[in-house]
Amino acid sequence: MKFNQIMNEKDDKPAGFYLKPDSIQKEVTFVTEDGWTISGSLTIPSKQPKSERRPAVLLLHSSMHSRSVWVSFPGWAKLQESVVTLRIDIRGRGKSEGGTPFIEMPQAERDKVVLDVRAALDFIGTQDEVDHRRIGVVAEEFSAGPAVIGAMQDSRVGVLVLLSGILSQSAMEVLAGNRNKPMLFIVSKEDKRGFADMTKAYSLNKNPQSDIWVQDGLGVGVTMCNMWRNRYADRPIENALDFAAGAWLEEQLRLLGNVREITIETEDGWILYANLGLPEAIDRGQTVPGVILLPTALTDRNIYRNLERLLLANNIAFLNLEYRGIGKSINKGSYIDQSLAEIMAGRRDLHRGYQVLTSCNGVDADRIGVLGALLAANYALNGAKENPNLRAIGMLDPVVWAWSDAGDRDTLSSIKQPVLVVTGDGMGELTRNFASTVAENYSNKVLTYPGSIVAYLRFREDRELEPTIVSWFKKQLEVHRSELKEVGVSGATCP
Repeated sequence: MKFNQIMNEKDDKPAGFYLKPDSIQKEVTFVTEDGWTISGSLTIPSKQPKSERRPAVLLLHSSMHSRSVWVSFPGWAKLQESVVTLRIDIRGRGKSEGGTPFIEMPQAERDKVVLDVRAALDFIGTQDEVDHRRIGVVAEEFSAGPAVIGAMQDSRVGVLVLLSGILSQSAMEVLAGNRNKPMLFIVSKEDKRGFADMTKAYSLNKNPQSDIWVQDGLGVGVTMCNMWRNRYADRPIENALDFAAGAWLEEQLRLLGNVREITIETEDGWILYANLGLPEAIDRGQTVPGVILLPTALTDRNIYRNLERLLLANNIAFLNLEYRGIGKSINKGSYIDQSLAEIMAGRRDLHRGYQVLTSCNGVDADRIGVLGALLAANYALNGAKENPNLRAIGMLDPVVWAWSDAGDRDTLSSIKQPVLVVTGDGMGELTRNFASTVAENYSNKVLTYPGSIVAYLRFREDRELEPTIVSWFKKQLEVHRSELKEVGVSGATCP
């Protein structure tokens, strides 16, 4: 459909005018931490079954707009037909004026818009129709800063879109400190302040899914959508900025899949915490492979947050498991209090994790990989020897001791599964020798970096490392697809 064609014959409105979405709209209010009453519009897709939870999007206008800006362009209106949305008037604007217009507020009060953002996320996150782990935020101009500060560190928020964003130094620091959330930056070159801030923000954001769309001569903020329409009236409406940005946002929310925290009880009484992620492909009847992620004794499962997203994006299920004594899995004590025998017994938790992951409908028990870091790399290697259904073994900087070197080499030679090793040439002679042995088998892959930065810290330095790891697992686990029966999964339902 071209822009010069009628979009809705019943309303007799040309394409580009407001199109009432097929959704239920409710006027809502809530109160911020400092007592400000915020008004907004909550929209729920009309075709959404009552029992279904969908992703949600918080829409934040600039200081000169009100919430109506998000229904003035057909692309943003269309978004409301597939996801739950909350459009609010920030303090001092529209129905949230509160007796003090935004334009008259001192900067200290304007900065409190971040409280509006947090209260809005709390409100939308408690709605029965919302999958609270899949929330996106869209903000323009001034509101971009409060959006970043108020939402970037909120675990419910998975993706952000900023149009002509203006960011304070504090917002830049928050953005630079979080690489787990993909962001889309849209700005026109003539908007000097926005262009400077958006290009800098893009350079600071290290998420491989992040993108920047630089326009030329389209103005500022959401109005770029209208200017695009005026300039490119002969192009299909689906190519307009509002449609394209909405589609990008929906895709990123979809890729977040179904992730939840679970607990697993072992036979010897440990309560293990884990993130279980199931891609949306399972809901469409597809069978998918899976990967078990094991962190290190130095950290917890959060080191794999971006890997979680990438695995789901590639239709791979995961169990991100904190084994005994690590992270929140400390009901029987901390890792540092265990004897060496107890530490080495931690690989039992890998097998327990395998049982749980493969109990999920749609997860193929014959296509499971495992990725372990440092000591957990040893768990992965030995787990492969004990369970041949672990089809691909990833090892991040495997710990090799003099007393275990011979045994590790024997284990390596006895397994048939392909092995991926990521390490640095400064990790020590034993580790270098082990990596060299791995590389002797053409089925294996070794990535060696200069220096001694451990691999999970190197994620910050090399934006391609995590995608490379996921691509390797995807390729190795795909090899076994031909061996599948018609249904290669358990009939049980996972936790």
